[in-house]
Amino acid sequence: MFPYTELPTTEDIYISPVAANYKTALVTAIRHHPELDGMFLTARCLTYIDRLLRASAIVFGEGDGRFISEAHIRRVIPPVLIHRLRVRDGPREQLLGLVWEEAGIKNWGNEEPNSKKDRRSAKAILADILTEV
Repeated sequence: MFPYTELPTTEDIYISPVAANYKTALVTAIRHHPELDGMFLTARCLTYIDRLLRASAIVFGEGDGRFISEAHIRRVIPPVLIHRLRVRDGPREQLLGLVWEEAGIKNWGNEEPNSKKDRRSAKAILADILTEV
């Protein structure tokens, strides 16, 4: 039987200041990337990411058992956030999306014929962001 009393709790796992800065930089880079619509990456989402990082460190036995590493953050965050992201439809939406959404304009006009086929997936964009941050 698994000794449950020996497992650390989420309160026993800490995110070091360096790892916390890395997490914030990574989420900020994802949220403000021109090809992604990250409006669902909210403050509540960041709170849940902290909880998930701590819980997954316990489950997967990451780090030294007390601190979360940047490598763990790189492994956990992208699959968790991908459902909160949307790839913007094209250059026109990338440039004017936020302005037009605030103004309530829903019609983007004529879209380039191959723009949906040529655009990258959210997974590919996240992979690029992970190499840059």
